[in-house]
Amino acid sequence: MTTNELYALLKTPSLLNAKTLPELKELLSMFPYFQVVKMLYLKNLSLLNDPSFADELRRLAVGITDRRKLFMLIEGERFLQYPKLTQLNQNDREGFTLIEDFLTARNVPEPNTLSLENEALAASVSNDYLFWSGGNKTPEREFSEVVDNKMQHQDLIDSFISTDEANFKFSFEEEEEEVDDSRMDEGQQEDVPESQEDDFFTETLARIYIKQKRYEKALEIIKKLSLKYPEKNVYFADQIHFLEKLIINSKNKL
Repeated sequence: MTTNELYALLKTPSLLNAKTLPELKELLSMFPYFQVVKMLYLKNLSLLNDPSFADELRRLAVGITDRRKLFMLIEGERFLQYPKLTQLNQNDREGFTLIEDFLTARNVPEPNTLSLENEALAASVSNDYLFWSGGNKTPEREFSEVVDNKMQHQDLIDSFISTDEANFKFSFEEEEEEVDDSRMDEGQQEDVPESQEDDFFTETLARIYIKQKRYEKALEIIKKLSLKYPEKNVYFADQIHFLEKLIINSKNKL
């Protein structure tokens, strides 16, 4: 793959297909720290619905400096394609009352769309690391709120209203146990475990799978989180039970 071809894929990710996948994979094996290639390779897997996408995402995401850009490249268009709701009837308003309890909806301003095209053309391939590690930094909590606010317009929420999905509290951050700051020493207050960022990305990935109705994948992630945090077995057990019901219901509809 030539440099011009790589720029063309950055400019128009929709050109990614079954032919470009092995080329990107080979290029990634030659340059394992090339973050642009990593992102395009993952995008290619996603477009092809490749079964190895989830495993490759977990393997390669740790080497990508700004995962928000990776998320917007892979899933950004899905969140921006839904029209705004201009008016609601009475039934819709009652439904959104349940949804607000589920998502803890907040008034978050519309995020600016990340322009991969403009950024990619402004930098050379050789400056990949410096290019992708720069740019505006959006706090992870604010980004999580934007994702939650966008999700309230998804088709998945409609099924929540007719069943007991409104009881599903998929917010790992909100369920964190409160810790008394007075009992923490100074070092504990200053050190933020690096695994928290991985947990945030893992939860975001599970949200994506639920939105795509890929409940088996979401269930696999929740089970892994349950093993990682055994003190929250009761919390995760409810989520696992909920996802298992969704899987059964989706199979019965086939």
